[in-house]
Amino acid sequence: MAGSTQPGQIVWHDLMTADVAVAKRFYGSLLGWDFHIEHATDFVWNPGEPGDYPLIMAGGEAHGGVVETGGAASHWLPWISVDDVDAAVSMAQRCGGRIEREPFETPGVGRGAVVRDPRGARICPFLAAHPHPPPTGTFVWEVLAGAVGDPVAKFYEAVFGWKLVEGEREAVFRREDRQSVASASTSLGELGVDPGWIPICAVEDLPSAQSRAAQMDTTRVARESIPVAGFGDVWLIQDPTGAWLGLGEASPSG
Repeated sequence: MAGSTQPGQIVWHDLMTADVAVAKRFYGSLLGWDFHIEHATDFVWNPGEPGDYPLIMAGGEAHGGVVETGGAASHWLPWISVDDVDAAVSMAQRCGGRIEREPFETPGVGRGAVVRDPRGARICPFLAAHPHPPPTGTFVWEVLAGAVGDPVAKFYEAVFGWKLVEGEREAVFRREDRQSVASASTSLGELGVDPGWIPICAVEDLPSAQSRAAQMDTTRVARESIPVAGFGDVWLIQDPTGAWLGLGEASPSG
């Protein structure tokens, strides 16, 4: 693994959105994000064609990107470090997942792929080609919406080395070094959230963030306070393009 990144670490986030312009305005207003546009003559999300890739900028560094889906449902796509992308993809298939995009290279960045877990949630195994550590401080936790337990538990342990420490309805994923990295929640599915990964973003003042979001009439609030295993209370919202996001002040408890 290049650099100081550990296997099983969440290293990047892409917002796959049906409307890039709307998403940029929303997250800029709500979270104060800036966006730096990278221009590519051969865009990895649209091979062989040029494309723009807005980088999510916060605290002076890039934390993720925004990708136009061409009308498909909006969602967040987390990238997880692995030692071997091809081996991870092969294991994902053996564990009931399916390949949505075969392994591909991003010059100067690394090798990645897009897979779906056994219940359909998208996630990306990734191997960096550079020594830079992943960004911190903006995306502080991750929640998998959907049923807790097998076959999801076996999939994430085999592919990413995450062990699911189960509760009755909520559970925490831990890496092989016992570091907690994410959680899974059955209750989110009961709120109408499709199986998928939802990032939690840190805000300095949650009431102020709630007030800003309330003034955006295109924002859907699922629940104003949801206890998330391994993290704390989260305010769950859906952005104007349909992607789910959590806001929270607490630090992961580990």
